[in-house]
Formats: sequence, C-alpha cells, structure tokens
Amino acid sequence: MSFRVDGDDGGHVWRIPFAPPSWTSLSDAERARWENCDHLITIALSKPRPGYSQMSSFSVPLANLPIRETIREWIKTQPRHSYMVGQEWAALESVDKSALYTQPNGMELTAYRVFARLMQAEPISRTTPLSISYLPWLRLAPVPRDSPFHWYTPQTTEPAIFRALLAYLVVITAHPFKDGNGRVARIIFNAYLKKSDPASAYFPLSDVLMAGNGQFEEYLAVAGVTGDYTELLHHMRYMATGYAQFIIDGGGKIEGDEDQFAQAIADASRNLVAEDAISVRPLIIAKEWLFRSKFPERNWHFVNQIHGISEELGQLVKIEYAVTRLSDLRSSVRSPIPLLMAVTTDSTAELLVRARMIKAKFPDIVLRIALITDDAVINARLVLGFSLLEPLVGASDLVLLTGLQLANTPS
Repeated sequence: MSFRVDGDDGGHVWRIPFAPPSWTSLSDAERARWENCDHLITIALSKPRPGYSQMSSFSVPLANLPIRETIREWIKTQPRHSYMVGQEWAALESVDKSALYTQPNGMELTAYRVFARLMQAEPISRTTPLSISYLPWLRLAPVPRDSPFHWYTPQTTEPAIFRALLAYLVVITAHPFKDGNGRVARIIFNAYLKKSDPASAYFPLSDVLMAGNGQFEEYLAVAGVTGDYTELLHHMRYMATGYAQFIIDGGGKIEGDEDQFAQAIADASRNLVAEDAISVRPLIIAKEWLFRSKFPERNWHFVNQIHGISEELGQLVKIEYAVTRLSDLRSSVRSPIPLLMAVTTDSTAELLVRARMIKAKFPDIVLRIALITDDAVINARLVLGFSLLEPLVGASDLVLLTGLQLANTPS
C-alpha cells in the first residue's frame, strides 16, 4: 500500500474529519490489543515520569514507511522534545474537568476551558480554512464554535488509552482554535487517561509521537485524505505501548514538574566538571553601557523588551538575575537575543501555564526561564548550560546584566 497521497495537479484537498469508531465494533483480537496496551500504560504511569534526557533514549523499531519529502524536511526543523509537559500538566491540574464524563458535550466544554486556561483569554474559534505547513495542499475546513464537530462521547467499557487517543484525534483533526490546538488535544488526552487513576503520571504524547520520525504525520496525512484512520490508530497504539514498555523496563527517572524550565538548560551542562565553573568569569554590564555602545537604538529596544518581560513575570516570580551573551550585544545584526532569567516563585504551576504566552509576546528575545534552587552547584550549572546551548559560544561570553530594574514595575 502506498502512503504517498498528494494534491491533484497541485490543487487543494479537504481533510476528511475523524469519526471515532465504536468500541463494540472492533473485533475480539483488536479489543485484546487495546486492553493489553492499556494494562501496560497503567503500570507505566504509576512510575516516575522520565526526564527529557531520559526520553532522548526512547525509541521503538519502526516499519519501513515511505515518508513524503515535505514531512521529512519539517521533522529536521523540530526539536526532539516539546518542553511542554510542565505547562500542560499544570493546565490539566487547574482546569475543571467535571463535565468531561457527566455532560453530553463535556469534551467540548473542557476543551474550551483548557484553551482559556492556557491562553488567558476567551477561546477564539477558527473561522477560516487552514493548511498545514508540511502539507500545503491539504485544507482544514473552519469549525464555528456553535457547531459540533464530532465531539467524542466515551463509553464506560472502553480502555482508557482507547478513549484518550480517540479524543486526541477529534481535537487535532478538527483544529477548532486559531492557536494551541496541539496542547489542548494533549491535555484532553491526558484528562481521559487519568480518569481511571487521577494520581497517575502525565503521558508525554508529543515526545512519544516525535520518536516515530515522521510516521505519525504521514499516517495522519493519508487518513485525512482517505477518511480511514485505522492505520493511524494502530501506529499510535504501537508507540504508546513502546513507551509503556520503556518505562517498565527502567527508562523512567524522577523529574519534578518545577524543574521543567531548567531541564533544557541543565541537560546541556550535565557533563561539566568542577574546573569549568572555576574558569568562568561572566562579565557584569550595567544598563548604561548598552546605550554608550555602537548600537544604542538596538540596545534600547533590547532593554525595553526586558522591561516588558519583567512586568509580565513580576506578577508571578522574583527575578534574581538575567544573563545574555556579549557577542549578541555587540553584534550589528538585528536578530533575536537569547536571555536567561533566573527566578524564584511560589506560583510554579501558574508560571508553567503562562510562560509560553509571555515568550510569544516578546519575539525579539529568545527567553529561557530557570528556577533557582537551594543547591548552589545546580544554579551555577544553569548559567553554564545557557552558554553551551549554542555550540560556537564559549562560557566566557556570558554577560550578567545589572541595573535593569527587574521588578514588577520598571521605570
């Protein structure tokens, strides 16, 4: 069977929406496979969730599936990890999910509540057609908010993983919102998954599917054209089963949710030795230097961006210090400047939910947020890790910014 489905002479193809199959319509053999997958996932989610560094070693044997060029090129541009688990978990924990099983439109209500929690705004329905970046010929029809779009009503006899994956596909294929559809779909997925065990760990669906190296996207593309989502569901079950076995076999490691922001930075510096910390001398630069430099206009903009970020973050955290790179401050090229903000907070969950929105609001800053801990060694490694995120930049290029009035209301 060929999985290469392209638009007719470059024309557009409208995606066929996903219609969830009935559990009772499946064969005994299929139901047994789902039940086995569900059993393994229940065991896996009772164990600690793996950290991002541990997830880097997760893989499963993959079928020899032809992946179209546009998907393969898109996959190359994507990070191995979404770094969204912390935000999604916090949103899931803070959203009222009571309607999910008690009301006929419970999934729709919960999805809109999740969106409002993530975006800190009323849901914005998508009223225009949409195309996918790696499938420009495939069109998704608009979905008005007042029109149901195959909202899923689960059956009590279904295994949790079966109902959770169906719910995920309902949202992801409809793409009802202008933004945040992937995160809403993954949170709904976990809401159904955790119904049977509220204390279970969060399932990192995005990272698990990314390990398929484009196969999920290829199956999704084909299903959108043919209307047959069977192979896609089988692939997702296979990846979920592989992840569960990975955890059961010891792939998991405790990773506190409060460490999600620091993880990307800490991973980069995990192999540093003590001598590295001794040799690094971050330069300390005051705000006034930026305005006496060769590029005062660009640096004024940089400082104003930091003030804006500080106003947003200052509602949730105390900013201890900010670090950037001297080479960026001295560059004549107007490009996004990386900035690490080390913070302390008692509102970790709220920070997890709102951080992405804050980052998106200031596109000229590549913002990374790290939580300061009680361990001085870990704190030092966060700073070192920041410099190592760019291979061509040495740790000696770090700049510790001072006098930026990093407070709730910068003047």
